[in-house]
Order: sequence, then C-alpha cells, then structure tokens
Amino acid sequence: MPQNSRQQNFWKETEAGKGDLARKLDGGTGDIPKRYGEPPVVSKLKIDLKTEEKANEVRNWSAKDVQDFSHNIGLNLQEANDLLSHMFLKEYDLPWYDDKGLYYYKSKLTPDSEVVFAFHKAVEGELTWDQKKWFNKLKDHELEEKN
Repeated sequence: MPQNSRQQNFWKETEAGKGDLARKLDGGTGDIPKRYGEPPVVSKLKIDLKTEEKANEVRNWSAKDVQDFSHNIGLNLQEANDLLSHMFLKEYDLPWYDDKGLYYYKSKLTPDSEVVFAFHKAVEGELTWDQKKWFNKLKDHELEEKN
C-alpha cells in the first residue's frame, strides 16, 4: 500500500530534523560532544590510599630511577618510558555516571596495588627471569591497550 503524502512529509521532516539536531549538538562534525565534569568523590580503603601514594612516588621518579627500572626489568629505555607514561603519567578521559547520565573527567590512571608494588620492587634491583617475563607481558598488554 503506497504511503500518503502526509506520511511522506512526516518522514522527510523527521529525517531533516535529525540532521539539524546533530549539527546543533556537534557543530556539524558528526561527533556527539562528550560532557565533562569533576572527578567523582568516592570513599577509599586504606590500601587504595597507600596505592595512590606509592603511585605518586613512581610519577616522581628521577631519570636515573627510570634507567634503573628499565635495566632491572629487561626493557629498553623507550619501552620503559612508554609503559610508565601510559600507566602513571598520561591523563585520560575516564567515564563516570551522575544523575544526568554519562560524563567524563580527566585523570591519570592508578594501577592496582600489586602493579604499583612491582614497579617499586623493579627500581630497587634486578628482577628474576620470571619477574622480567611478567613485566614484558604487562608491557605488551598495556601498550597494546594504549594504541
């Protein structure tokens, strides 16, 4: 059964309106803008607070610390720097929800306590072959995730 002209006009106007709305929202780029807000305030356990403290120590490592870390885990300096940058230094758009829905906030990552502990252990001295292998897997995973 053919559509009548009223139905056809309704669909034409609806399709035209979608484009107008999209242009209003994204300035004509085709991208829907992200809503940004403040990082959420959440209560933290003692272990989480200590992990953040230790992560901040990693963020403040000297160039010599980074060289020692690189040597001790068996990665070249560039790989070690890439790993540190991705996991501790770079800021990311992290998602959160509030009463208005999804929003993003800028923040550095804080790896879990075991990873932060491993970074500290690695800067203190050379690791065993198995520990180096673990760091290599971590590097592969994290840097693949980064790209």
